[in-house]
Amino acid sequence: MRRINRLACYSALLGIAALGIAASAPAAAKDQSPLVSPADLSAPQWSRYLDPKSGTAVDYPTSVFSVEDGAPEIGWGKRLRTQDARAQLSIYALSNEEGYTPRSYLQDKLKFSQRDLEYARVTGRFFAISGVRDERVYYSRCNFSPKPNDAIHCIYMEYPEVETKAWDDIVTRISRSLHSDRDLAVR
Repeated sequence: MRRINRLACYSALLGIAALGIAASAPAAAKDQSPLVSPADLSAPQWSRYLDPKSGTAVDYPTSVFSVEDGAPEIGWGKRLRTQDARAQLSIYALSNEEGYTPRSYLQDKLKFSQRDLEYARVTGRFFAISGVRDERVYYSRCNFSPKPNDAIHCIYMEYPEVETKAWDDIVTRISRSLHSDRDLAVR
């Protein structure tokens, strides 16, 4: 599949002009040994993040994403990175005053064809997209509350493409654990 620019994807996905997640953290030099090796990804230590404002909750590997990197570029939540800055994770929520569904949000905010994505899944409750650009994988998932106009709960990750297999289980667990504690209360 055709590769696309990850920041353009994320920016387009979120309907903003510039994001700069990768630019906000220094990139690790190619000749440096990583401080978290792909082998370290096989048995990480996990914690639960819960945002008190939005109720966004997600499991994430604290032994991997060990450095807090400020607030997310949009919405409210938390941005983290690996110690060597080669991988990033943003956990955030967005207002959904417009009443978007996963499909309508992508139709309105995604500025390129979904055919350009390497992975795209859209259901009535969430979307997940992924692709590769400049030897880096990006993955984004947003869950939509069953309550109209409630917050959209999202994660965005990026990491080196050469480490894809090492990251697969981590991405899967983070993605599947994303939810709103408030949604659980109404079930």
